[in-house]
Amino acid sequence: MKLFPQALGIFVAICSLSSFAQDITFKFDQSTNLSSWKMWNIASRKQDNNGINIVTKHDPMLIISKTINADDINFVQITMKSDKAGLGQLFFTPAGKGFTEPASFRFKVKGNNQMETYLITCTNKFWKGTIQNLRFDPINPQGANITIKKIKLLNKTELKWTFNAANKFSGWSPNIFMKNIKYSEDCASFVSGRDPYVTSKPVKIKAELFTQAEITIKTDKDTYIQVFFAAPSKNFAQPTSVTSKLKASEDWQTIELNLTKNKLWTGLIGKLRLDPVGTSGCNVSIKSIILK
Repeated sequence: MKLFPQALGIFVAICSLSSFAQDITFKFDQSTNLSSWKMWNIASRKQDNNGINIVTKHDPMLIISKTINADDINFVQITMKSDKAGLGQLFFTPAGKGFTEPASFRFKVKGNNQMETYLITCTNKFWKGTIQNLRFDPINPQGANITIKKIKLLNKTELKWTFNAANKFSGWSPNIFMKNIKYSEDCASFVSGRDPYVTSKPVKIKAELFTQAEITIKTDKDTYIQVFFAAPSKNFAQPTSVTSKLKASEDWQTIELNLTKNKLWTGLIGKLRLDPVGTSGCNVSIKSIILK
């Protein structure tokens, strides 16, 4: 299963999720009674083991009344498939309010007719206090054939980017000093130039939710590894980074970087950068980056 977490056009590509306490799960397969969901602008619907299959009219929506403490929920994970690409949208109503555009999350839906999981980071300023209702608009084009498997509200999750032939750099961008890039089934490999690094696409990460970065890597020279981070409007700089020694080895090693050792790891993180080695001429292979 491919995972494409997104929120309001902000993309974070990750390839696995692990949830923790205080999660809320809405399932849509045939074992679930969906009478609590009100569905509008649906041409047809059918439940099976994969979820609820619907064909959409203009502006389809599924609405449920549910009291939620928004302060306990930091992520929304939606598992679905669609035969048309477009925008999905999750609306929510703060106590005493109705549905409005500002109180919603948007994400891009792939039209590959494959089950995908999308992750929304709950950084909308209206997502706080008591939420009374949710409304899920699965896609904007009418005539789409969609299957919704589940919606999960998560207190915490790990973020994982895997580098391999299937995912390339999972949305991260390598610079020109990562030479002779090759992809295999389980990793990406390259030869380092004078300052190799990969940068993430824009992200929305609450620093308080993650304390550690884990990079699974191997190289043939002793060197060091460095992770940079920056607020959405800031540039990368040495003060906003964490560093660790990296030993030459033919075996995979997982380097653990304590992000909280840097007092600037706080607030909203808007982008990340990995400098996998600090030495030129290294043969390097990377499997993954995980934030925990």
